[in-house]
Amino acid sequence: VELERTSSKVAYNFHCTFSQNGKRAVQMQDPQTALVWDLVGRRVLNTVQFNLRLGLTGEFPFPLNIHPEGVSAVVGTLRDGPGMQVLTWDTTEDILRENVEGIPNHITISDSGRWALTDDSSGLPHPEASDWRSFSSVGTMPRRAATVGALWVRDVTGKSEPKKLAVPDLDPSMFMAMSEHGDKVACLTKDKRLIVWTPYAADGCIPDYNMVQAGRRGGQGAVGDGVEELLAKHGVSLLNYPDESGMNILFQAIYNNDIGLVRRLLNWVCQKKMKISMRTDTTADSADWKRRRSPETARVLVEYLLGGVTTEAAQAQIFKESLLNVLRVYPSLFYDVMSDKRVFLKIGEHMAPERAFEHRELLATSCEMMLPSEKSLKEMWDTKVREKYDSYQLAMSVNIETVAKVIPYPDIARIGKKGLLRALVANRTTHQMYAATPIASLVDYKWHSYGRELLLEELTHYALLLASFTAYCIFLGHLGEFEERSASFNDAVAIFAAISLVVSIILAFFNLVRKIFQVITLVKEEGLRGFVMWSNFHWHSIEIASYLIVVFLIPFAFVKGEARQDVDLSSLSAIVVIMLWWKALYYCGPFRSTGSLVVMIREILKDIMIFMLLAFSVLFGFGIAFYVLYRHARSAHTGRRAACSLFNETEVQGMKTVDPEMTMFLAPEVRESLMRCAEAVRPKDRVPEVRQQNELDDEEERDVLNAFGTLSRTLLTMFGFLLGDFDLETLWEAESASVAVTLFVLYALAMMIVLLNLLIAIMGDSFDKVKNTQESTFVKARALVIHDVETMMSERKKREKE
Repeated sequence: VELERTSSKVAYNFHCTFSQNGKRAVQMQDPQTALVWDLVGRRVLNTVQFNLRLGLTGEFPFPLNIHPEGVSAVVGTLRDGPGMQVLTWDTTEDILRENVEGIPNHITISDSGRWALTDDSSGLPHPEASDWRSFSSVGTMPRRAATVGALWVRDVTGKSEPKKLAVPDLDPSMFMAMSEHGDKVACLTKDKRLIVWTPYAADGCIPDYNMVQAGRRGGQGAVGDGVEELLAKHGVSLLNYPDESGMNILFQAIYNNDIGLVRRLLNWVCQKKMKISMRTDTTADSADWKRRRSPETARVLVEYLLGGVTTEAAQAQIFKESLLNVLRVYPSLFYDVMSDKRVFLKIGEHMAPERAFEHRELLATSCEMMLPSEKSLKEMWDTKVREKYDSYQLAMSVNIETVAKVIPYPDIARIGKKGLLRALVANRTTHQMYAATPIASLVDYKWHSYGRELLLEELTHYALLLASFTAYCIFLGHLGEFEERSASFNDAVAIFAAISLVVSIILAFFNLVRKIFQVITLVKEEGLRGFVMWSNFHWHSIEIASYLIVVFLIPFAFVKGEARQDVDLSSLSAIVVIMLWWKALYYCGPFRSTGSLVVMIREILKDIMIFMLLAFSVLFGFGIAFYVLYRHARSAHTGRRAACSLFNETEVQGMKTVDPEMTMFLAPEVRESLMRCAEAVRPKDRVPEVRQQNELDDEEERDVLNAFGTLSRTLLTMFGFLLGDFDLETLWEAESASVAVTLFVLYALAMMIVLLNLLIAIMGDSFDKVKNTQESTFVKARALVIHDVETMMSERKKREKE
């Protein structure tokens, strides 16, 4: 775009400044008029007329001191503060004389208008001695020679002090520039060398990552590639101060997965025993960070972080902001951090009674300060010990020297999503994670602070429900038992059963409401992830199912008919009472005396699931085989029942012959049916080579039908075989007895010898596995219960416990 040449004075035609994005330009049309150009639309957006004239360098340092919108210009330093005087269209000469202390030769402002870069204004004449309007005449004031050796970064608003940037032989008249937000400034020297400063530079430029990379490429990545020289020259500031992207050279190396440079930088910090911030205010896209992140880089950073490259406060803040993300992305790295003894920071020593450590190595408590004073530490310790021991026990104990350490993780013991326990449960971490000392200490602290109290409260509610429903089942079982002896006693049993059921319904409804509140709380805090977390805890499904049956199905079955005759009621009650008593194991899990046994039961059941599927497949195959072998016995029985549908089969079987005189008075169809029945029940020879007698004994036939009459009975019989409940006589009743005996032998070898011994071996292996990891599995079981009771706490109770 060719800007308009409207001035007759050539000197003003080239006085123009551009915005950083290249969309705007401000052109000086004459000493008092500025044109604002839209370079994209090729048009003048605005014309600004100033009261005072703006002239060449030496009067006002136009044009770089004008805002890209042309609405104002920065003209000088203020007399009463660190800010700068802003000239607008209505600014008068009196305002400038009253407020301006000095006028620099050159001024450049950022596009935001907040920051200004000036040369050194020292030695300039005082504004009161100047005639502003005479200065505004073109060419009346000669251009001053640039002899400065420093630049100043100034906050136009005066909210921060000016910063001096010193380099010899600068030449601001040739080139002086500032980035949009003042993040970087640049100037030429007299020998045409470009100097670029970051906002934190005090003496020369702190190189950014690209500059370091350029030097390393020149050195071909060797040790002598200039990195050590840069560290020696700029010191720790090279790792602490960010560039325009918000990242320092260390985080740029992390962002680019330059692990070699990361190690060298952090090694230098450790060797010099210095501290760096390890923080960044990056503007990079978080999704881009996730794509670029490397587990090896993360492990290197954690190693040096635990090695002390930053301060304790910074380490605590980093843990607070990043550790949960590490748990979600790199669980093994999180475990390494928690298992490292360096994660504890020593904060003091204390003489303590030996009795306090009688049963455990660590005593845990919480503190509002990460580094409490010695007095506060003593008060915390005394409070913790007095909670468990009286003064006499403490007086009789020997004092030993103990070390007080802190886990530098703020809010680690918070209740809910802000605490560490929620993240551990949500990520379904393995029991090995709970073997780490910080996590075990956290669980121990929560248990003794409020977890045990809340669990006992829950246990009280559940025990009432369990007792009332168990009593109802006992009364239900006795209904009708005393009806013949005493009707009044039987009615009393019915009344007690009804009362027990009503109490059970009320308690189950109360517990059901609490479970619904728990689900709502988790969904509010975690969304769908909260519901998944709740459903993963298998005790919840048992509870919900039992409560729904008690509250809705059993009352419906109870009022539908007479209780003593209702099969549905009995079946539902039997199922629920088993579920309720099984749920009682949940309350045994967090206690050390019973917790390990509960864990063993759960782990054994989990480990034998695959075995049970394999065993059932073998059982089912043999069951089908036996069901087919005994089909002739079922067919014969079915035929006799069809032929003797009008008669007593047993009585007809006892008749050797049918006397015609006895049947002459019967109707023809009845007489014919009787003859068919007699023919059907008459004994026949079946397997002469195996069985010498010609007729089946009634009791033996019933045994066969009871064992193999249906497919379900056959499968149940096969399970009985597995437990040693079998009758060899029934094997000879099959149409092919030899095949039946052979299959039974094979079944006994496969199931009772091979698979049962394999089951015992699996259970023994599960027992050994749990025994070897008894402590970590117990801590995990306790942690899950603590988290469960935490999610049922009201907001008021959470505030009290925290």
